[in-house]
Amino acid sequence: MVNYRGSFHIVIDTDDWFGGLITTLASLRHSWEHNWVGLPAVLSVCQRTMGLLDLHHARADVINDFASKIATQIENDPTPQPRYHNSLHMADVLVTLTLLMRMQLSHPKQSDWYWIACLLASATGHDLDHPGGFNRFDSEFETRSCRAMVEKIDASGMLDDDIECIQKLILSTEVRLVAEHHQLVAGKNFEWDLPWCTVLLNEADILASATAEFGPSLGYALAQELKEAGNPAGNTIASANGRRQFLSSLRFSSPSAQQLGMPQRVQQQLDLLR
Repeated sequence: MVNYRGSFHIVIDTDDWFGGLITTLASLRHSWEHNWVGLPAVLSVCQRTMGLLDLHHARADVINDFASKIATQIENDPTPQPRYHNSLHMADVLVTLTLLMRMQLSHPKQSDWYWIACLLASATGHDLDHPGGFNRFDSEFETRSCRAMVEKIDASGMLDDDIECIQKLILSTEVRLVAEHHQLVAGKNFEWDLPWCTVLLNEADILASATAEFGPSLGYALAQELKEAGNPAGNTIASANGRRQFLSSLRFSSPSAQQLGMPQRVQQQLDLLR
């Protein structure tokens, strides 16, 4: 069992959501470098921020506990973590997803605790057992994560429908499917349903990498990971052209991502790279 110290909190600034996100992501990096708080603690903060720990709802409690078991499994696994697909990345996704969901709750539509709980669980486990590198065939690592989730994590008390929902969300993080997910919600109002929750998870998965503040360093970490995996893309992904290609591929559809100004922030970076 690994012992962690330090503390962590998410900065919620309704006057400057993006600034709060950047401050939170920066604090994660400080913790990672000096005194890692641990993925279970980050998840707990996200669950509490979304009000999940105050529900006292049996089904929600089981999903929350399942997510915590995934986080603990990841941190206690003695296998060295990849340079990019590691606990820091999963923490980035968790806090970004939490901010996107909190922003969405400021809109008229009411929240749905079920989707929030499943989203946080899927964000925690979406790169479970990731060996590093890119898929060699469609959904290779996403399928591996889903399989590890049921083989390595105690799922007692979990309903089959809940496990299936979390697995669907994890499988949706396959990069080649992301554009299709955005197309499915084009022109539609936000709903707490599978298509929109898939988009939220897709956005959270890459949003830190889409920022000027953290994107280049994350690109470098991914390049090193790919090189270690023997993937030739590692030689170019952190270059200016690689960064340009990545930014050009991004899509942001949720009201929250739009409010953060992500399309404009990405375009500003592209303009500088031209």
